[in-house]
Amino acid sequence: MCTTHFPDPNLRLPRYPTELACTILSTCHFIAVGVVSNQCTPRNGCIRYRVYCSERELAYMTITFYCTYYQVQIVRTALWEQTYVQKTSNHGTDRILERCDGGLEVRLGVKGTSLRNTELWNVVLNGDRSSFTILTADGLAIAISANSPKLVLKEQSYAAEWIAVAEGKIHVKGSSDIYLCASQTTGAVEVRTFHGGHGFTYSWDIPGLSEEDVDYVEPKYGYPVPSSLTPTALDVIGNVFAVSDKDWPILSKSGDFDYIVIGSSFCCLGFIHQVLANNPFAKILILEYGDYFFPQHFQNMPIPFRKTLGGIAETFPWSVTEKMHNGEYIKWQHGQNPFLGGRSMLWSAWCPEPLDDEMDGWPSAVKESLHKYFGKAANLLHVIPASDIHTDEAQKGVTENWPIYGPMQRELQKALEKNTVESVTRVIPAPLAVNAPMFSTIDFQKYSVTGPLLSLLTMQQYKSASGRGWPLKLATNCIVQKIKHDEGKAVTLETSKGEVTVNHAKVVLAMGSIPPTTLVLNSFSKELFPRLAGVGTRYTAHFITAVTARIRKDKLSYGAKIGYFEIGAMYVAGKDPSSGAQYHIQLSAVTSCHPSRDAADAFRHMPDVVAAPSYLQIVSSPEHVVFVCATLGEMDQKNADNWIRLNGQTDLTSNIDLQAVANEQDKRLWDVMDKATFDVLEEGVGGTGVEYWHPSPHDEDMGEWLSTRPQTDKIRVPGLVHEASMMWIGDEEDKTAPVGLDYRLRGVENVYVTGASLWPTGASWNPTCSMVALAMHLADTLEPNKAI
Repeated sequence: MCTTHFPDPNLRLPRYPTELACTILSTCHFIAVGVVSNQCTPRNGCIRYRVYCSERELAYMTITFYCTYYQVQIVRTALWEQTYVQKTSNHGTDRILERCDGGLEVRLGVKGTSLRNTELWNVVLNGDRSSFTILTADGLAIAISANSPKLVLKEQSYAAEWIAVAEGKIHVKGSSDIYLCASQTTGAVEVRTFHGGHGFTYSWDIPGLSEEDVDYVEPKYGYPVPSSLTPTALDVIGNVFAVSDKDWPILSKSGDFDYIVIGSSFCCLGFIHQVLANNPFAKILILEYGDYFFPQHFQNMPIPFRKTLGGIAETFPWSVTEKMHNGEYIKWQHGQNPFLGGRSMLWSAWCPEPLDDEMDGWPSAVKESLHKYFGKAANLLHVIPASDIHTDEAQKGVTENWPIYGPMQRELQKALEKNTVESVTRVIPAPLAVNAPMFSTIDFQKYSVTGPLLSLLTMQQYKSASGRGWPLKLATNCIVQKIKHDEGKAVTLETSKGEVTVNHAKVVLAMGSIPPTTLVLNSFSKELFPRLAGVGTRYTAHFITAVTARIRKDKLSYGAKIGYFEIGAMYVAGKDPSSGAQYHIQLSAVTSCHPSRDAADAFRHMPDVVAAPSYLQIVSSPEHVVFVCATLGEMDQKNADNWIRLNGQTDLTSNIDLQAVANEQDKRLWDVMDKATFDVLEEGVGGTGVEYWHPSPHDEDMGEWLSTRPQTDKIRVPGLVHEASMMWIGDEEDKTAPVGLDYRLRGVENVYVTGASLWPTGASWNPTCSMVALAMHLADTLEPNKAI
């Protein structure tokens, strides 16, 4: 009698998201477990269990058994994949099920599945010894038939792969996802396939088979085996652009790169764009945490994609402290978007250039570099003032009045430039990353990194093929967990796909603000690197006030000039007169006489879809202009209560506590900017009779227009944005700054920092274009253009 354990009694499943409690049930010749509710009484033929985690169903397992054999089937659901497979990808393979007789052993584990058949054609299979089929928890279907000497392997979760054994040879489908190794000494043949950082290994020992017996066959048009029947969009894109799993083991150990860039959003693009402009032969490897999500900004796509904002697309790799969570207004920090292109697929695209007096506490050399490169960065991101979006009258739309950014934009600008609000310091048309110079028939295109980055990758492939450059390499689903160092130099990167050899490469951190801080805290101890003791001790961000109002067009001084459908956008900056703390108002205005007809155009052309009027607000205002103000204020960088710290947890990508609370200076600034927001709407936009939207206490999508101002707790947003300053840059006089003027971590030879974590103070202006400007300066510093 064979002994079968499901799962192994010694198995310890990961604690995340929770311990998978086990109940052992015994029946017949085997033991089965799960966090189970037994859905039917065991009987001759079938037992079915449901598997749960945190009271949520993950999958169901069916075991069918007869007197001589049994079959196991575990059907994975989307929930299983999200809460179990992805969250436990860093753990090793654990034995779940094995069958000893007949030489067949099956392992189902966290990272993968392996099969070993020592007696390929003599194993006791399905009753009649003719065939055996099993579907594993990883979605792998294996069919073995003794009557027809063929082995078929198909990975259902991803691209289908096939191996045929016939006439003493193994036929392997040639692809980037699968490869074959044969040992001449042992005769063992291994077929390996990887996907998304989760490795699977399938092995068969076939006595006497050597490498000379292996014949590689590239199936075409169904010969000699069917092609993949279930390719996913990610499979197709990954096969075209990403480093194949076949090439990854060699590439990751080669140590043959000049730059290893961690992250794939704005700073990555700015840095790589400038490096390759200076030297197309630079060898660059990009390591991206996630996979592909959108090919472009969601606002350039149909309206339903608005629903992708937030939800599971936004992750929070930190623990907010109880003090922050229980704050009066500030409760949490907006999260990360762990996909290729990062936040660039969802950002608001406002790109103001900061003035010198808006960079208080910044080294003069950094200010100079920012101004020097800001124009290049704005050009790269296609930044254009809202007043210049529609200047070509030849561009006509389907609306009666064109352009959308037209008369109302100009008149609103004139009204605001007559500023009478005490704390306001400057007013400019909103600088937006929406220009579309590559498309003569498109007037408004929100910028996203994904397309330009893949275009760079494609261009480098062309240049490499013609001997004019080196191919740019991109690895997705590669989570960098730790930087190993030796004598102050990074030598190896620990990742979810194995170690990456650094060798002479320069490592560039370009994955936002909090993730690189977490990586540095986990990699460089304060004892060995005392100049990095300040990492995480400073934390700034922007708190937000959101107000929606409307004014009848006949109550505006320029109402008669406004057309059927128009949009405008203005950037209004200001300061608290007592402290100098900064705020700015992102003011959007929209009017439409036909909201249903204009909905798609409005969605595409709004300067900020997050801070935009709802459909109900527009529909209820056909004779009005609706104004939306998103007002952002800077948090005090001197607040010692704001920080990021390691918390001792084992997951190196999220083992930090985050705390950001408002101090007295922040509270005063918040009061100042709330008053300024109302003053701008009531005195600055050129109209009278302002009405404010008051959301329903029972349904936030409902509400009513009233002449009274909404209460403070109804307009202050609990989530922070634009986190910054955790690894601020400083000159030699600032001994506490973790990063020097060369953007290098102090005390570390070859690790460089980009992004808003460099900000000495958070200010209030939107940071993206400035981040890209400094990343381009770093590129010129490390890889100067020798032709100049």
